[in-house]
Amino acid sequence: MLAELERMSLSADWVERVHAARLVSRLDPATSETIVTRLLMDSESVPVAEAMVTALLNVRREAGIPLVLRALGQRRATGQPLLEGLMNSELDDVDVRGTIVDVLVATKDRDEITGALAAIAWLAPGGNFPASAAAVLRVIELTDDPDETIRLLAAEALTALAC
Repeated sequence: MLAELERMSLSADWVERVHAARLVSRLDPATSETIVTRLLMDSESVPVAEAMVTALLNVRREAGIPLVLRALGQRRATGQPLLEGLMNSELDDVDVRGTIVDVLVATKDRDEITGALAAIAWLAPGGNFPASAAAVLRVIELTDDPDETIRLLAAEALTALAC
């Protein structure tokens, strides 16, 4: 099954890639992460990335959020469908904002940090962002990060949290 999903995820047909996204989300995370990441970062078709984030969060709920953040951190330019998918999952009672904060505070993965900061900057101005003191402190610390991208995103996130 994994080989078939791998083939589908590489198909030139975006409909087949959407179908792969819906199926792969149900597999063991350890064996399917490469395919999931590829489909989350599908730059050729917005519906594929949307389908992947929706299926991932419907099946794995909060456990799928770090993977979405990692993909967002790797490909910010194509991140709009991922951000919208995160926001839409809140309607299904997925604790998106709380999980983003938890990931930001706990992770050392640079892509997850980048993705979490981008998500906070995008989602926080809407209000009701559960920014704990530890999360705000982490964002402040990241404004001095050696990586310019992280520094800029941390400044944006800090501004958004102040709204």
